[in-house]
Amino acid sequence: PDRQIPDPNNFQVARGEGWLLQVPGKWAYEKFPETREAFQSWSEAQKYEALCLWYVALTRAKRGLYVFLPEEPASRKVKPSGETFASPANLIRQSTGIPIPESEPNWTSGLNGRVPVTDNSIPELPKGIPQRSRSTPASQKSVFASSGGGGQRIGNEVHRLFETVGWLKKDEIPSLPYSAAGKIVEDAFKVPQIHQIFEKREADLYREQAFELIHNGKWMSGVVDRLHVFRDGNEITNVEVIDFKTDRVNTRKELCVRYAGQMIAYQSAIAKVFKIDVGLVTCRLLSTHLAEVINPGDFATQGELEL
Repeated sequence: PDRQIPDPNNFQVARGEGWLLQVPGKWAYEKFPETREAFQSWSEAQKYEALCLWYVALTRAKRGLYVFLPEEPASRKVKPSGETFASPANLIRQSTGIPIPESEPNWTSGLNGRVPVTDNSIPELPKGIPQRSRSTPASQKSVFASSGGGGQRIGNEVHRLFETVGWLKKDEIPSLPYSAAGKIVEDAFKVPQIHQIFEKREADLYREQAFELIHNGKWMSGVVDRLHVFRDGNEITNVEVIDFKTDRVNTRKELCVRYAGQMIAYQSAIAKVFKIDVGLVTCRLLSTHLAEVINPGDFATQGELEL
């Protein structure tokens, strides 16, 4: 192209550190150091971008390069300083010293015809070799309940409804859908012990928080239903993990035995994520079926399963 670069008419917005200005006329922005420097910075950026485009355009060809330049107007005069009209086309004219046009129009005559590729076979790749085994906290359950079908669907919906709840005021019941899952969550919030979990506290709140880390030489992936991070200034004082369970169990002991391994995995993983002592991570189970919150001491069902 033969357009001027930079073209002051395209300088519409001046930018500086912490400020932005729709520029007035050239006579005005040249009077102030800030706007004058902004124009100079903008000009350099325009020149650099034009040179990048110019370089790419002239270095892609493998066999032949054809450059088409518009005829330079006779009215375009050289300035007294010796400076000429700044455009990519003029840069070509001034820097190459090559009479325009100059080319070899028959350069294709020495090329061999294209040989079509006939072998369409796909090479067989070797089988992948896992560098690390992968685990999830959920795989640490001691008992795997078969909760497929409708029970699993309602359980998933209950989790989604809990996920929508941020912090609640005292005795506040959030708006919930008229469904089986909505009724389960509504009844849960009517239990003071459960409601207190969601009542506003000075903590960072994370919902459905995914994590990935290397733990005991294995790649561990997991999602924490609800996470409360308590701080004193920049120092973390306690992290609370709340895991929602909809299992239809008869006793809290049954639930504890089933999920103690998962909670221990959560405790170790979250401690590593936040780079804190494992003792600062507290895991709680919120059981909608039992209508209660199961605290760390309740997991001590087999001596060593303490969180």
